[in-house]
Formats: sequence, structure tokens, C-alpha cells
Amino acid sequence: MVPVFVLQFATVARLGDPTPIPSLNTNACMDVKLFNESSGDIVFLGEHDDFDSCNQAAAGWYNCSDPSPERCQSTCFYHKVPGRVQPPITNICLCRKTPMWMPHGDDNVDSAVLSNPCATDADCSYNGVCSSAGSCSCTPGWSGLRCGTLNLLPVNKSKLGFREKNSTTGDNVSTWGAPVIYDQVSKKWHGWTAEMVHGCGINAWESNSQIVHIVADNPLGPFSRKEVVAPVFAHEPGVQRGPDGEWVMLYAGYEYNATGLAACVCTSCKQGETPPQGTPGCPFQRGVPSNLGHPMKQMMAISDSPFGPWHTTEIKALTMPWDWNTALTINADRSAVALIRGGMTWYSSNYSDNTTWHAVGTGEANDHGQSKQWPISVEDPYIWRDAVSGVYHAIAHCFSPFFSAHAFVDPVNVPTNWSDPTQSLLWTVTGNPYGNSVNFTDGSNFNFSRRERPHITWAPGKYGITPLALTNGVEYGTAPNTPFQDGTFSLMQAIVANL
Repeated sequence: MVPVFVLQFATVARLGDPTPIPSLNTNACMDVKLFNESSGDIVFLGEHDDFDSCNQAAAGWYNCSDPSPERCQSTCFYHKVPGRVQPPITNICLCRKTPMWMPHGDDNVDSAVLSNPCATDADCSYNGVCSSAGSCSCTPGWSGLRCGTLNLLPVNKSKLGFREKNSTTGDNVSTWGAPVIYDQVSKKWHGWTAEMVHGCGINAWESNSQIVHIVADNPLGPFSRKEVVAPVFAHEPGVQRGPDGEWVMLYAGYEYNATGLAACVCTSCKQGETPPQGTPGCPFQRGVPSNLGHPMKQMMAISDSPFGPWHTTEIKALTMPWDWNTALTINADRSAVALIRGGMTWYSSNYSDNTTWHAVGTGEANDHGQSKQWPISVEDPYIWRDAVSGVYHAIAHCFSPFFSAHAFVDPVNVPTNWSDPTQSLLWTVTGNPYGNSVNFTDGSNFNFSRRERPHITWAPGKYGITPLALTNGVEYGTAPNTPFQDGTFSLMQAIVANL
């Protein structure tokens, strides 16, 4: 067992033991595999009689070893561990040293976040400033003990974002998230969304997705549909502005042909929802059949205007057998940092030269030898760089719990040489910036079965400074990945007032 080092009260200046903020019947240590030893950022604190005793032990734990002191940030008290028979595992206390706080429902565990005083702005997730009194003052748009939660406002049902309807039948047309950016020339808000053709839902995304341009007078909508930017197959656009004002879009794409992939397009959908796999007219969906074997080319399109025309090339290094959800942020010197599925980082010294893109670091690798620098499994990342501090941030959809994650990179963990395979962009995960439940201005709320594909909409001229809205692809059926339950639309939710 890793030894526990405890600093006594007399040997360190303290602001008092942190107060536990409990979250009963939840497990914030879901990735723990061992319960009799410390491992990674988890500390084993032994057996305790109750939850309060566990929290007291965690609040008093300090590691005084170099290079810097550590303390518990959250606790997990296991009443029992299912499946463990010999020996029985009961009343086990663990704590987590990192600020990651992502509890999920578990009747056998109680968890608590510890309200430690902040010491630096890193303790405020670099979304706030640590005061001399040891508390975080969050920047606009962010809230919570560690400023890791988006300060979302209730949604006006007349401004849901982009809720597309078939002009003839009135049926839902499923779309899946949208980056939204203001254009000073047209004085409009422009977005790009993945739209499912033939009235299908998100289950048919791999055969029926195309990218369409949407426009509104307000970042929350309502949006009107304009032109098709990339026909089937094209999926999950991410759009940023380049250093010269150009519009830069990344998306996964592939050209169908009449005798091959085009035969897989689902044509038997209705009301924006998809029938079961194998239904006549719908032979392919959600990775089945698995032997289709087409690569999903990573495409980059650049335009001087949000209305196009778009000049498109392939980033061949990122073309994979699957969609990598690539998101990028572009620096003033034309270098760019990108995140892909799994939290892996890529870098380019010149974003528009596809020969300069390469994976960053070695770390824990996936099947393709790419580095994984997040401690949890994520997809649909959105990355930005704070325009004031220069700190890299990201939000993403995660798998456990099935919600969201926010992360930042402390400046000391940014590579000094992006081509050095021993250097990685190391992300600190803080917690859930938003959940699946959405409140509305009429007092009602709705729990979406899926809320993924996040993007942040920024105030005009304030990219990386002032967030205005969160956009997501949301599924309103009762169960994910279920036939006729996969209707979706692109939700926009304000995170500041006066829009």
C-alpha cells in the first residue's frame, strides 16, 4: 500500500478542514479497480464506520512529498461492493486527489466533494480567480465551487435553437448539434449542423448525414435552413475563424457511389426517427454491417465567407475507419491544436497544410497508436484557448456518467516542443459543465435521453472570453440507440442574460 503522509496542524498554514458537500447514492470513484491500496489519483483510507467518519479522514489527509503537497478533493464511502464475496468488502473509504467530480448513481456508495480553499487559479479551473480568502470568483458564464459548471439559463421554448420541420408534413427533421459564430459582414449568426436525410433519426447517422448551413438573427435562434454545404456522407462539422478572418470547417466525409455505399442509405424512416436495423429500405445503421469498411475521411474546408464557396482538402493523417470528432482551435501564428475522440491531441504548425498534422505525445495509446491524455473516455470534444490567460480548455461528451466533462490544461503541462513524443498536452478534468435535464422559462423541465456534441457560442469579438450559449445535439426519445426513439434536434441554451 502506498504510504499516507499527513501534515499536522502545527506544521502548515490551513484555513480549516474542508466541509464535505454530500451527494448520496452516487459513486464519484467509478474507475476504481482496487480497494486495498492507493492507485493513481485514488487514496485508500481504510475501513470506516460511516460516511461522516470517511469524510473526516479525507478532509485531514495531506501528502507532503515533493514536488508539491496533495490533499483529498472528494470522497467515496462504499457500503458494500457488489460481486466481491471473498473477502467481503464493506465500509471502505477512498478519496480522490484530483478535482475531477463526476458522480453517477450507485445505491452502494455515497460520495462528497470537499470544499477545499483554493490556492491558485488552477483550483478554479482557470474559469475564475482565486481570492486571498481562498474562494473562487468565477468568470462570466461559469459557476460552482471550482468554476467548472456552465451557468445555464432556462430555455425559452420559442427559441430552442434549430428545431427543423419538414415543410410538407410538419415532421421533425433530425439534426445533431451546431457550432454557431457571428458574422460582422452579414450581421447574422451562422451555424452548421449534421442533418439526417430521408426523415431519419440519429441512429442512421453513418449512412444519412449531410451538413447544412443555418442562419439566425439571434444566437439562440430561431434558425432558418440555407444551403447544403456537404452532401451525404458528411457529419459533425466544427467551425472556427482563422487568423485572417477565414472560416475553417472540419468534418468527417466520404463520397458515396451508386453501386456501393449509396445502397446503404436508409429510406424507410418517418417523423425524423429510424426503424429497426434490417427493415426493408434501411439495411445499414450504427456500424452494422461492420464489414462495410469505408474510411471516414477527415476533411477541412476553408472559405472567406460563411456562405461559401468552400475549398476542401483531406487531412490524410486523421482519416480513420471511424469518425474522430475532430475539433480544433487556431492560434494567431496559424498553428493549431486539435482534440479527437478519446481525448487525444493533435497539433499542426500551419493548420491549412495537412502535411503538418501529427499526434502529440505518447501517453496511453489506443489501437491506432495515438496518445490518450484524458483520464476518462470521451467523444465530441470542443476546444478553445482563453484569450486572456492563454489556457486551453475543452468540453466533451463522456460515457460514465453519460453526460459531459470540462477540462483544462495547466500552462506547465503545455509542450514546449510539440514534435517531441515525450511531451503531452495533459488535461485536468474538473467535472460536469452541464447535465441532460433542461429547465424552461415556463417552469417545466425535460430530461433528454442524450445531450452530446457540445459547442460554445461566443460574444462577437470575444472568442475565448465571453460565452453566450451552449449548443448540443439532443435526443428526446425515452432510450438511446432504440428504433423509433432517436429523433433529435440542435438545442441552444443561453449561459448569460440579455440575449
